[in-house]
Amino acid sequence: MFTYEAPVQTLLAVLKEHNETSKEHITVNTDMLKLIAEPLAAAPAMNGHIHYRRRLISGEITLLPHVDASVPVKFPGGFMMTVTLHNLEREKV
Repeated sequence: MFTYEAPVQTLLAVLKEHNETSKEHITVNTDMLKLIAEPLAAAPAMNGHIHYRRRLISGEITLLPHVDASVPVKFPGGFMMTVTLHNLEREKV
C-alpha cells in the first residue's frame, strides 16, 4: 500500500505568509477546495459519479462537465448545513 504524506507544514507556512502580507485572507478550506478542483478540471476523466447496482453487478460512470463540491458548514449555535459549491474550476483563490 502506498501512502504519500504531503508537506502540509509548507502549505500552512505559505498561507500564513500570504495572509500576513495581503488584504485577501485565504483559509485552509478555500485552498484545499482549489487543490482538489484544479486537478479534476485538468483530468476530466477523473471528474465523475459512479452509480453501481449491486443486485445486477453492474454500474456506470457519468462524467461531469464542471467541478462541484459539497462542504458542511457549522453555524453559531451548532446548526449545520451542507452547501454545494458549483463550478469550482472557474473560481480564483
